[in-house]
Amino acid sequence: MKNSNRFVIASLGMMAIAIAFAGEARGALSSNLSGYEFFPGSACTVAGQPAKCNVEFGGWTEGSGQAATGWTAFPGDGEGLWNVNLSYTGTPEFGGEVTLVSGSYSVLFKTGRTVSGTVTGGTVVWPANAGASSSCGAGVAVVTVCLSGGASSFEGCLHDLPAGSAIPPEIWGTLLRPQVSNMQVQPVMPVYSPLAGETINQYGLGSLADEHSTIFPPGTFPQHPNDYLFFVATKTSLNGDHTQNTGDTSGLVVLTSSGPDASGQWTLDYASDYGLYQPTNPLGQQNGQVFIAPMDRESCPASYEDTTFDLNYANPGQVVIDPTNPFNTGPGNLLMIYEGTNKCLGALSTNSTKPTGSFYASIGIATSNDYGHTWPSYAPNSFDPSFGFTPLPQQNLSYGPNIPWTSFGVGGPVCIDINNVCTPPPHSPLYGRYGVLSPPVSLPSAALEAPLSAPIGEQEPSAFVDPTLKGTYLYVVYDPSDGEISVARALLGGTHKLSFTKWFGSSVSYGDTSSGSFQPSSYNGVPNNGSGVESPIFPMQAGAAPGSASYQSCQADTQLQEMGSISYVDETNQYLMTFVCSSPTDPENALSTVPGCTPPLCGAAWFYSTLDGTQYDLSRQDKWSTPQEITHSWVPFDSSYACNYSSAWYPSFMSPDVLSAHLSTNGGYVFSMQGCPGAGDPNLRRYSSRALVIATQ
Repeated sequence: MKNSNRFVIASLGMMAIAIAFAGEARGALSSNLSGYEFFPGSACTVAGQPAKCNVEFGGWTEGSGQAATGWTAFPGDGEGLWNVNLSYTGTPEFGGEVTLVSGSYSVLFKTGRTVSGTVTGGTVVWPANAGASSSCGAGVAVVTVCLSGGASSFEGCLHDLPAGSAIPPEIWGTLLRPQVSNMQVQPVMPVYSPLAGETINQYGLGSLADEHSTIFPPGTFPQHPNDYLFFVATKTSLNGDHTQNTGDTSGLVVLTSSGPDASGQWTLDYASDYGLYQPTNPLGQQNGQVFIAPMDRESCPASYEDTTFDLNYANPGQVVIDPTNPFNTGPGNLLMIYEGTNKCLGALSTNSTKPTGSFYASIGIATSNDYGHTWPSYAPNSFDPSFGFTPLPQQNLSYGPNIPWTSFGVGGPVCIDINNVCTPPPHSPLYGRYGVLSPPVSLPSAALEAPLSAPIGEQEPSAFVDPTLKGTYLYVVYDPSDGEISVARALLGGTHKLSFTKWFGSSVSYGDTSSGSFQPSSYNGVPNNGSGVESPIFPMQAGAAPGSASYQSCQADTQLQEMGSISYVDETNQYLMTFVCSSPTDPENALSTVPGCTPPLCGAAWFYSTLDGTQYDLSRQDKWSTPQEITHSWVPFDSSYACNYSSAWYPSFMSPDVLSAHLSTNGGYVFSMQGCPGAGDPNLRRYSSRALVIATQ
């Protein structure tokens, strides 16, 4: 669900909290190394020439690179250890040169990640004599190594002559690693249904997609060895007319695809084993949602103010495999991170059973233990005896579960819909549907000011599971309704429902990110827990003009950041943050204008930022590079519509045959929604794809 209004807490008569934060620009990926030659090798023959084989070097991270004073004593910075085994031809001597012919290398970082590969060539060149200088100092050899695998080269120094002058011989320098240097997308292509010439949205999926999509590659789940599974947010033909119990709200639907054809065209269909409610209906009218809000988005209880956080809207932002659940280990255990909204605040005071026009948004967690075939539904409870179980994919139009806000973090009574029967869930303290992230203004407090003048809350979530040596964390990227991206995290593997901490720093500002962390903190007495304060990851700069550096990185206060997500590029060992930038003009061509558009916002582009995964994990949100526009992603809003009509919304990145939320430098695709973010599309939406190219250097 989309809210394009900037949210200021003071608008509710509450404390205003505005924390600015700036991404930090990063140079080329490199690691300085220092160490020793531990073994001089043994005589051998390479390609018929005398050579030395199995020469061993090793050491630690830190140093000053290829410079005369670049060597640093053990333990260096303590960030990692390395070793090299190589062979060479030639004779080490002053005025001489040896040629590196083969070998292997490995660098183990304390993050647990390894950069490794092979030595493909290189040279070691000594100065003319012990008194002659090189770039490495007097009598010190210059080392150049060509590498394949996780690194591209090593440029350094070797102090080994005269014999006995350095025992053991010292080596130091800089390891250079490829990094994502550019991303670009190809033209938009519609995604089709199995029916000839019909788009997937014409196949009973009119609102596809209402949030981010999660794409699992073939073989991830049983019974799907050769097809992709798409977990998406959409309406279906089995609900959508507001009549009794059918509702008109999107929810979780599972689609399948064999992958793109030779031209990059994708075709989707319903996954037959997910939500098959009407098997005798025509194609496109057989499957429905496997998870949905308890009430229709256009209905409210008539006799009470229902504070259920996901009363009218419960749509997936990301579905992830939980590798840690002690009660149900294995890939069958899934977590869904979803947006839940309540549109009924103030409806009771106006004697209406219709929403008040605005909403309160929170982020919730739902669990599945059978690969996402079933999820928790609200069960009848004592909070409102009138609320009864409604079989999927239907919704209740008269009553809600009335879960009190005090149960936000634990959820209410749930069951599993099995053949239209409310079946007790597994006995696990982790199972359920419950809230985890909300703004500092609670839903009951917001209700005191209801009806709301504008939407508030945490929206458009996505998620990434980050296994580290310190534990496995679930990171959630979300929009806190102020036009900037924020991140929260929770530790997986416990025996209680997840508890999140928001990334926050009381003194972070544009260009200074050093104080931000996930450590428990507070601001004016408000903590940075799941319902507390947060800092944006890429803060805005007030008054930044078009053409300025902050405008080009989507950090001007006239722009909006939204719909962020995190992936991991395995070949470069980099985390990748992507998001939508809505802007008055194309940030890359800031002085251009959009015909027929009057700012504030006239179009949207996709942006990316990287974080070095060898040296850091996602706890270091202060280490993201300065955001950069994805080439060819700018799309002007269609001025013939009253809304921000575009193909940029809810971008979801994937690479074929690669783990979900991981990307390959071989490229991939971006799936997105063409239409209006939120309700009110003038035409049928169009689920689209764009081929993705990832360049490295």
